[in-house]
Amino acid sequence: MATLGNQVKILIIDHQTLAQNFLKSSLEKLGFRNLYFAEHAQAAMNLCKEFHFELILCSFNLRQGKDGYQLYEEMKVSGIVQSSTGFIFISAETEAPLVHSVVELQPDDFLVKPFTPRDLEIRITRVLLQKMEIKALYEMMDAGKFEEALKHIERFLKEPDKTRYSHLLLRKKGEILLMIKDYERAQGYFRALIKVQPLPWAQLGLAKALIELGQYEESADHLEELIERPETKLKATELLSEAYYGCHEFESAQEHLEKAVTLAPRNIGRQTQLMNLSRINHDYAIQYKTSKDILNLTRHSTHHTPEVYLNAARAAIDFCLMDAPDEEEFHRIIKQSNEYLQQVNTQFPQEDKHSQVKVIEARICYLKNENDLGTRLLKDIREEEFTGENVNDDLDKAKAFHELGFINESRNLYQEISEHYGNQEENQVLNTLIRQEVKERTEITKGPRELNNDAVKCFSQGRVDEAYTHFKQAFHFMPKNASIALNLLQTMFDNRFQHMIDDNDIALIERCRNIVETADLTGEQDDRWKVLKDKIDEI
Repeated sequence: MATLGNQVKILIIDHQTLAQNFLKSSLEKLGFRNLYFAEHAQAAMNLCKEFHFELILCSFNLRQGKDGYQLYEEMKVSGIVQSSTGFIFISAETEAPLVHSVVELQPDDFLVKPFTPRDLEIRITRVLLQKMEIKALYEMMDAGKFEEALKHIERFLKEPDKTRYSHLLLRKKGEILLMIKDYERAQGYFRALIKVQPLPWAQLGLAKALIELGQYEESADHLEELIERPETKLKATELLSEAYYGCHEFESAQEHLEKAVTLAPRNIGRQTQLMNLSRINHDYAIQYKTSKDILNLTRHSTHHTPEVYLNAARAAIDFCLMDAPDEEEFHRIIKQSNEYLQQVNTQFPQEDKHSQVKVIEARICYLKNENDLGTRLLKDIREEEFTGENVNDDLDKAKAFHELGFINESRNLYQEISEHYGNQEENQVLNTLIRQEVKERTEITKGPRELNNDAVKCFSQGRVDEAYTHFKQAFHFMPKNASIALNLLQTMFDNRFQHMIDDNDIALIERCRNIVETADLTGEQDDRWKVLKDKIDEI
């Protein structure tokens, strides 16, 4: 250990003096001399830019700025710390969501406080020896030389004195095959491994390869078992979401993704995927909640950008517009949306987000029935050329045009969005969202609020079939709105309704019924529902 200690530099990241002193004393007794200390994330980043460390011991809580999770995530993304450096998290917190989130970042170990010098010795010795023994492989992977790394693994596995690393190397091979998107080879590799030993990570790898190859049902069969195991529950739940998405069962995909987010909430990529999936399902409550969660989680992180504030404001508008909260909540959300826009200007003064902010302000005007002011806000924006820099900015602008009655501008912009962004191969959920929104907003020229108002007017005038069409379109946009669901049901069971109810209508009736039955109805709505419920039960 003493010989090993003279060869390595160790960085200790902890804001507590007592913790630093304990680690310093313990490491020096083990023979380590090249010790460096940082109290917060920025100091750690600066040291990592100046020196190469063989090992980093990082506390989760760092008092100011980034926490340990955000620091390690940024170090990995930026390449400041590479795979050849050992990284051990230290934390007194052991709540499942935190542990799951940290483990997802794949540190080399997770050390729970309090621990003894002997515990520390065992962990760091194992990590350092592993990093030194297969350093060449880590360097190949960091350099992107994946085929060379695969060959190196094959050679390494044939060396009799390296058998203690065979399990790790086999796993690395599977990870590389998935990384380079060689899914056919990955499928065969994982199947062969599972025949020998049903390793959980190999089963997850096979499920992922099958999903990418479009074999969703077989993948789901593998995952149903893995979802019950604590060590595979998180990844299996996320992959099940992907499998359901591949089968176009978007509500089931969202349900499983919500579970995965609950298990490990700090993964911003997964949170963003959930936000987009909820938009596909017109689930504005989840979209709004998730956008706020993303905003709160990204502070101090590499993900902290103007977009998280803009997206939260957009989701708030969609929620107010589509889910019809009560008056008190409505005004609270509008106030919060304006605060998000102010933070864009104050926290990111160097960013030019003037156009995006104006679009959101115009949508807020529409929400408040101040259409004239909203129209004036969009005046200059209507003349802007399409740049295609950010899909959410462009979709929001097209939505604002649509809501405020600029139908031609909206259609033209949706057409440009469709042509420019094309097939989002790296994010199929976003690709589906783009296709769906373009189709919906170009086929239905009125906003959901106008559709509902027109439907009420048609119904009161006895034009029941027209009311049905408008209510049905409004319900498509607002599938969680109990008032519209109730109006749609009342239209379908009106004696004047001429439309022949078919199997599709039966499914629609069931969806409306589920929404109404779980809603908090007013007295008048409850009276209407009791009458309708008897009629529904008859069919």
